[in-house]
Amino acid sequence: MSGDYQIDSLLSGYKWQTNTITFSFFNGGRYYGTETVSPVSEAIKQNVRYILSNIIQPLINVNFVEVSDSESSYGQIRYMLSNNARYAYAYYPTGTNQAGDVFLNPDFDHNLDTNGFQGGVGTHGFMSLIHETLHGLGLKHPGFASEPPYLPSSEDNTTNSVMTYNFTGNSASNPMPYDIKALQYLYGARSYNSGNTTYTFDTVFGYSDGSQYRGSTTKATKLSIWDSGGVDTLNFSRLSTNDSYRFDLREGGMLTSKSAYNGTSYEDWDDTTNTTYYTTTNGTAIAYGVTIENVIGSASNDTIIGNDAANNFNGGTGNDYLQGNAGNDILTGNTGNDTIDGGTGIDTVSYQSVTSAVNVNLATGIALDGQGGRDTLFNLEVINGSAYNDTLIGNSGNNSFAGGRGNDVINGDGGNDSFNGGLGNDTLNGGAGIDIVNYQNATSAVNVNLGIGVGLDGQAGRDSLINMEVAIGSIYNDTLTGNTANNNLTGGNGNDLLNGGAGSDVLMGSAGNDTLYGGLNADNFVFSAVSQGIDVIKDFSRVGGDKIQIQSASFGATATNLNLFTYNSATGALNFNGNQFATLNTNSGFQVTTDIIFI
Repeated sequence: MSGDYQIDSLLSGYKWQTNTITFSFFNGGRYYGTETVSPVSEAIKQNVRYILSNIIQPLINVNFVEVSDSESSYGQIRYMLSNNARYAYAYYPTGTNQAGDVFLNPDFDHNLDTNGFQGGVGTHGFMSLIHETLHGLGLKHPGFASEPPYLPSSEDNTTNSVMTYNFTGNSASNPMPYDIKALQYLYGARSYNSGNTTYTFDTVFGYSDGSQYRGSTTKATKLSIWDSGGVDTLNFSRLSTNDSYRFDLREGGMLTSKSAYNGTSYEDWDDTTNTTYYTTTNGTAIAYGVTIENVIGSASNDTIIGNDAANNFNGGTGNDYLQGNAGNDILTGNTGNDTIDGGTGIDTVSYQSVTSAVNVNLATGIALDGQGGRDTLFNLEVINGSAYNDTLIGNSGNNSFAGGRGNDVINGDGGNDSFNGGLGNDTLNGGAGIDIVNYQNATSAVNVNLGIGVGLDGQAGRDSLINMEVAIGSIYNDTLTGNTANNNLTGGNGNDLLNGGAGSDVLMGSAGNDTLYGGLNADNFVFSAVSQGIDVIKDFSRVGGDKIQIQSASFGATATNLNLFTYNSATGALNFNGNQFATLNTNSGFQVTTDIIFI
């Protein structure tokens, strides 16, 4: 036993001891068992072949091989008609001659109603062929119709397993999440759709994964998604607007309509308390072990529930509810009055696609989306604004803002916030905390002066900067100037000019040949790699308490060995292992043993 009740309730104790499993169809002649048997129709054969090769084989590390059938030679799983079957039954893979044999009542070898075995996806007959085949692979009934252990009655339904006798809601058209767990426990999980896959839904019970279509566009059914990796997307934009929807990306979660979710009730046949249980009528389940990252919602009212991954949701039109749960999620409500809950993690509410300016306030939890919608916000840390003149307001937490285009007004409120105004003449107010103005995405050199509160963003924009302590430059030749506070200035790539001004500042030129002025008070000059150029420090003062900080993790394996650092007081050259990475003013009084610290 596995110790997982969802698996153990389905294990018969038998399995095939090989990953190549043969199958055949009884072809006449003498049969070794006590049953009177006859061949199945060609239509049943086609259904079985499809089930084995297209439905079950993509789930598990098994190759199904059809072999010819005779009295003396036949497949491990063998299909036949027999009046001994009231409807259908099969033997487990026990090692006897009849192991894996599947018997179907000939009265149901037709396509006249849902019980016929010739029926396709969405019929009870098709589900029964899957059910009996899984018996032949070693699965049992999970409920009281079989031997223990049992599933709880509340879980013993076709939303979880095709092996149940509680035929609630519409018929399933492939193994459901508990079945897949059990099959993969027995035979291993197959790598399938391991790349970046987009699942495009026409209905909640029919989708294309780019290579084949699963489910149905007409017959309401239940099915599952097995996906072994990649960054994957569920696209529901084609769904009808006649219903609203619920998409749960968690393992075992259902992608279904709200009317179908818990839309079917049942009483377990052996439940003496006559308890009523509810399950989903139709839809698509997420198998266990599957992580889907992204969702494109429908044009209706959607509820989208995330998993532990970094999800990216776009609700589409309608009044949507987006719940990120764990992970660093990006949530876009789009039009409508949406409720957006980031859950845990560092979560983003995005208004990048709207058609006019937005007003977003994380402190009050209200956003006017610029399209007539009023969104309600919970547990969000990051705001992505629009291409228009936005007003973005943070809360007491640590927020990040991306203003986008337009002349934006962004107020961080409390917390240690990060600001990227984007294009336009933006007003950025850090508020309380240690706040960052970030120009990493600028397309030309920037000139940022925290002392006078102005940032020329390199894209014809003039930003007003208030209550900022940290500035990050672009990949070009920037000029960054601090104020009287303790500033942190990072130049980025390019040959930058950094001036800390008053205060005890931290200056990091990064790549390029940078010029650094610490200014007044004790300053730190940070170096992350010896190969990033030769920076010139103009005012290093040992007496004033200045230090060279070496990021040892990125500088090199031997970076903490002070013997590898040398300083030439005549030229000001500072070297590591013979390679110069800085030039200090010659009156600095610098000493390797006291003025280098490792971080």
